[in-house]
Amino acid sequence: MADENDVDTVTPLDGDGQNVVFPTPAGEEDATRFGNVSAEDYDTKGRTTVATPYGYAFASSDKEIPLVSHAGLQVTADIAEALVAESDACGGKVYIVTDDESEEN
Repeated sequence: MADENDVDTVTPLDGDGQNVVFPTPAGEEDATRFGNVSAEDYDTKGRTTVATPYGYAFASSDKEIPLVSHAGLQVTADIAEALVAESDACGGKVYIVTDDESEEN
């Protein structure tokens, strides 16, 4: 039987572990580690914001999309829906930020 002190209470339960990651303080390192484009190099005309809960980041399998974090990422509505669907397949951490949530921050 495992010792109770060996229980991992920090790592998020994230499905298959392929896309949802615990971000490091240097988020840019995460982008290069997963091969996603950096946020500075990402150009979008979208006005839909997607985000993750604080402490989580999501690396899409589409490497042309930067990591999604709690800070939010603006994308087109189609890309936002695709990111949410992809996230749902492995833990469901990405969500579309509503106007109500924007006003609270």
